[in-house]
Amino acid sequence: LPISLKENSIADIGRQFKPAGYVVDSVPIAIFAAQKIAIMDAKQIFHDLITVGGDTDTICSMAGQIIGTFLGYQAIPDELKTISNELQVKEQMNRLVDRWQV
Repeated sequence: LPISLKENSIADIGRQFKPAGYVVDSVPIAIFAAQKIAIMDAKQIFHDLITVGGDTDTICSMAGQIIGTFLGYQAIPDELKTISNELQVKEQMNRLVDRWQV
């Protein structure tokens, strides 16, 4: 059964897949939520995913990676960039990313 992006909310899909940390539950809602970037902002998507519950850190991470890949770094809300810049592991993350860049 096709799932409509506009007619279904993240909460609707969360009720259907009940994301509890298993890949078969988490990946579909992360992909669905990432597609919502066409009609919602990233901050609202993350808020809605957290509200759904379950394995929210994993699901938000997957959705964020998809959104970031699609739109690029400049599309990440400044507030979220500020938070990530204040993480104690920021330098370690940057070194790891630098090793992957070609």
